[in-house]
Amino acid sequence: MQATNIQNQLYSMCRLSHIIILIYYSYCRWKANVGVTYDYDSIDIRKSFPLGIDMREVVATKNIRCKWVKLTELNKADAFK
Repeated sequence: MQATNIQNQLYSMCRLSHIIILIYYSYCRWKANVGVTYDYDSIDIRKSFPLGIDMREVVATKNIRCKWVKLTELNKADAFK
């Protein structure tokens, strides 16, 4: 119990230090006027790196079926050893 409490405190401190570094870095960039714009219409926001490909249409047109797998082996006590 004590170890997890210390781990949680260290994790919180680590997250806090990353936030402080990010704030300081952003402040320095703002102070130096580097990478700062007030013309929000000039910012081009677009999706350039999708996380995956939507395959629902391909599966529906090819009528892909799944073979059912029996999970009776998972009920045994020594299945995960």
